[in-house]
Amino acid sequence: MNIEPSVAKNQQPFISTRDAIPPLAAASAVFPLPICYGLATKSAWQLGIGLPSVRKVFLNSFKIAPALGVIVGIQMFAKRAFENSSKEYFEQKGTSSYIFEFISSSVGAIASIYPLAGINAMFGGKSFFKSMKNLTLKQAGATFVRETTFVLSLSLSEPLMEKMKSIYGDNQKVEYASAAASGAFGSICGHPFDTILTCEQEGKKVVSFKHLSRGLFPRAISIATFAMCYHYMQKMLKEKIIPTKE
Repeated sequence: MNIEPSVAKNQQPFISTRDAIPPLAAASAVFPLPICYGLATKSAWQLGIGLPSVRKVFLNSFKIAPALGVIVGIQMFAKRAFENSSKEYFEQKGTSSYIFEFISSSVGAIASIYPLAGINAMFGGKSFFKSMKNLTLKQAGATFVRETTFVLSLSLSEPLMEKMKSIYGDNQKVEYASAAASGAFGSICGHPFDTILTCEQEGKKVVSFKHLSRGLFPRAISIATFAMCYHYMQKMLKEKIIPTKE
């Protein structure tokens, strides 16, 4: 995986039509109900409370999903804008492509700390704006790490996909399996910090190392589902937006 050669500034816009695809795909991919229900379930497990009803989550998803979709889209936009503006600098410094991906993913995470902390609180039944207002440094740090692993997992899905294709063949099953695997892996890596954030917002303490893993499975399934939807939306948008000759 290499950083693509830079294009002269007068030839490459800060944000191109192609750059709009990841934000649009991310904003669209978050809408399926299973994703919202999985995230609500993980919050319930983390807090040790009863599971939410499907009806309640379905109704809340109309409030949460649009905002969450836009925020995740902003993450992708911020990441891509940073890459376009700083790629040449990091190339000149000889920065590893993986380090560059980590840095740009961190930028995407920083751009969304406040609103995503509020969204996380909504899955636990808290107020969006009140949670943002009461955001602590510890909560912000947990959100930052969680979102960095999330954005990074989406970035690394394509290299993983190419690797899996070289082994198992080029087909849709491999594409979606690799997208799901990268999403689930990123979710697992960031889950302890998600648990810390959720408990802190509810005024509860993480009581043990085992507690950090509560809700890991439903969250991993939700993020894996999102990653597959994200991949599908990217493919569809590329066909619609980018001319065939490209």
